[in-house]
Amino acid sequence: MKRILVTTALFALSTVSTLAADMAPRTYTKASMVDPSYNWSGLYVGGDLGYQTSGLGLADPRQGVLTYDTKSDGFAGGGHIGYQHQWNHVVLGIEGDYIGATGSTSFATPAVNIFSPGGLGVASTRLKDLWTFGGRAGVAFDNWLPYVTGGYAEGRFGFNAQTLPTGLTQDFSPRFSGVYIGGGVEWAPWKDGWTVAAEYRHYYFDTKTLSVPSSDVFVEQIDFKPKADTVMGRVSYKFGPLFGAY
Repeated sequence: MKRILVTTALFALSTVSTLAADMAPRTYTKASMVDPSYNWSGLYVGGDLGYQTSGLGLADPRQGVLTYDTKSDGFAGGGHIGYQHQWNHVVLGIEGDYIGATGSTSFATPAVNIFSPGGLGVASTRLKDLWTFGGRAGVAFDNWLPYVTGGYAEGRFGFNAQTLPTGLTQDFSPRFSGVYIGGGVEWAPWKDGWTVAAEYRHYYFDTKTLSVPSSDVFVEQIDFKPKADTVMGRVSYKFGPLFGAY
């Protein structure tokens, strides 16, 4: 029994010594604080493919009673280019994007020239394309990068209307300035230059009252209030960092 107690005491002392050694202060270096297995720094280019839903609210500023909140959806695709740099686990960058969209919506209106009462008209609206430029910020977990993004946006919407039975056509493609905000997750599956990502964005645009030609001699005032959302899959190729590893 005495031998067992001595053995137990020696084992306890050894365990305490080991724990104390593990708890001793350590000196951390830059290399030990950052996982160097993947570096997100660098210039990157790539393509986007996904889904968009958008709308173009229409109203007559003179009457205020004839309004149309149109919605359409369809495929969207485009490209992007950007640069980002990694500091420890923080990744900051800038990016420019272009997205072209498909899909439109049609509706009938009790109007000679869409909003002027007295006849019947048919119209359609659609999102044509989006241009954006902004920044993004993420936190790197090795070869995974969750991030948020936001910045300036410019959208072009198509508006087409036809008066029945005369066939008088209004065709207009106004551009709107605004902002976007969103987020996504990016992954480097092979830990080389290729990455894949999924991203969502919401776009806010200014409301404008614009003059739309309704005939050879008349011009109609219409309030346009656009909106858009995109869910995109992205594939990028990242080149090496320009300013060192981290």
